[in-house]
Amino acid sequence: MAALELIRSGNLMPMSGGNISWSTGRNKYGAYSCSFEDRNILRFSQLFKNGELWGIDADTIDERKRMEWAKVDFGYFPCVDFEQIFYRTLVNYLDFAKTTLKVPLPLKLIAGATDVEGYRMPHPPGMHFGGFERFRGNIVEQHIIYDGIVESYDLDATQILLPFFEYVWEECGLNRPEKGVFGF
Repeated sequence: MAALELIRSGNLMPMSGGNISWSTGRNKYGAYSCSFEDRNILRFSQLFKNGELWGIDADTIDERKRMEWAKVDFGYFPCVDFEQIFYRTLVNYLDFAKTTLKVPLPLKLIAGATDVEGYRMPHPPGMHFGGFERFRGNIVEQHIIYDGIVESYDLDATQILLPFFEYVWEECGLNRPEKGVFGF
């Protein structure tokens, strides 16, 4: 089956928190699903001809948008949205890999964020850093890259992603809240 038909029949969504409309198409690498805003691609999932899945979200941690919205002079990780997007995307990708592509285990997982040097972390809802600080920490590397292995399709995406989320907080010089930012 052609890559575009696989994406359509398997409902491969662009990397996102869900509830968006998207388009699908072919390119020289395989097929993709994406969402647009003002003719710019903001969220994207690519199925490569070799079976790899890549997701890109150019919106959630967009430095300019974050700075404008929060009235600050630095980029930051909107921790709840960030984790929800990775969670929902991984749930979709695992279902697609298992049901549509029938990829044998184990799977290699690479997750990260690019061009984030200087980014900070806001306190999640219900948690405060102390005083009047809304943000703490500081990413000192340009990119955050996490490698993991998915050993079972039966694992919940939260179990798979928790080490990555903890790594992001650590890279910011902080400890992730024990219960997490949206309950795990």
